[in-house]
Amino acid sequence: EFSAERAFRHVQVIAQTPRPAGAAASAAARAYMFGELQALGIPAEIVTIRSADGHSASEIHNVLARLPGRANTRAFALTGHYDSVRYGPGAADNGASVAAMLETARALRAGPPLSNDVLFVFTDGEETGLLGAKAFAQHPWAAEVGVLLGLECRGTSGGSLMFETSSSNGWVIAELARARVGAFASSLAGSIYERLPFSGDFSWLKRHGQHGFHVAFLS
Repeated sequence: EFSAERAFRHVQVIAQTPRPAGAAASAAARAYMFGELQALGIPAEIVTIRSADGHSASEIHNVLARLPGRANTRAFALTGHYDSVRYGPGAADNGASVAAMLETARALRAGPPLSNDVLFVFTDGEETGLLGAKAFAQHPWAAEVGVLLGLECRGTSGGSLMFETSSSNGWVIAELARARVGAFASSLAGSIYERLPFSGDFSWLKRHGQHGFHVAFLS
């Protein structure tokens, strides 16, 4: 079973100091995530992407892991960014999502194999232009994804709000309801989000063909 207490221990490790992309704290968080996945016996890799655009250049490092299924057709993916802004340790945004992904990986690994592969996509550079999501969109695994769950934070507490979905979303909404996970959803949330001056990894990926959900706590 998923344990919030176990997940919170990950937050305590990675969110001790700000970890913007390229910082030593970001590298430490990346090494920690990779080590946790290895300890679980889940195949993982660090994918380094270098890019240049105009007068700026960047080097980001996505952490990708795959939990194999019994009879995979299309994969289910969870994504969350592990970098933070420069002025805060990012315990909520987005350490909480990273912790949830690591604990989900542990819980799934401990149980019987699922039918489909589960991908864990820990992206870098979200706070500096969704760089990790843009890189993952070009990765071969992206073409294998059937449904993607993007985990984000817009506050520090509260229940989960599904505030964005992909287009032609009737079937994914039906699957969310059938899962009975207690997620709250509202079309009003989507309308508000579209008017805000920021975006997230899922928003980029859905524009490049991914189907799924964007979930966050907001309070």
